[in-house]
Amino acid sequence: MERDEVARLLRATKSPHLRRFILIGLYTGMRSQAILALSWLPSTSSGWVDLDNRVLYRRATEQRKTKKTQNQKPSTIPSRLLAHLQRWRRMDAKLGVRYVVHYQGCRLTKLRRSWANARTAAGLGKEVVPHVLRHTAATWLMRFGVPLWEAAGYLGMTEELLEAVYGHHHPEHQKNVENAFTRSQAVPRNARTKVV
Repeated sequence: MERDEVARLLRATKSPHLRRFILIGLYTGMRSQAILALSWLPSTSSGWVDLDNRVLYRRATEQRKTKKTQNQKPSTIPSRLLAHLQRWRRMDAKLGVRYVVHYQGCRLTKLRRSWANARTAAGLGKEVVPHVLRHTAATWLMRFGVPLWEAAGYLGMTEELLEAVYGHHHPEHQKNVENAFTRSQAVPRNARTKVV
């Protein structure tokens, strides 16, 4: 998604839980179910937020590793997301709420209706599903020029996958090829080419 599409989606979002979900997805690239399970307290069954140390534990320590979760390591919480999380934590602590994304204190398992309503109100197509937030985070990290190994570690992807799917968004993508044709050794304009 582009920035204007994200802005439209956030403006169209009426539900506080959906707003939280969108911001966490954009700033972390986490998968939907991992975001919905995210807890304010250390957990053996889900990821959790450590605001004191500014660390996001993307999965539980005792969680079984799968193909999708094996690279999910703790990561730094970006400053912009940290400010939101601190504010949400203060609000939730007063109510005794355990989950970061919740509806009236209860953990959510799906966002079908609220997501569909916000997407429609924002004028976005049906292809804009919650997983698009993960793609958007990866694309933006590439556009911002974050090194592949750092972005891959942050997103919990392999470098190979990140490069194969999102690498063309990186400002350094094929930069050497571009530079090769601007060097003085490039073919002169009046040179004849021999067809073989």
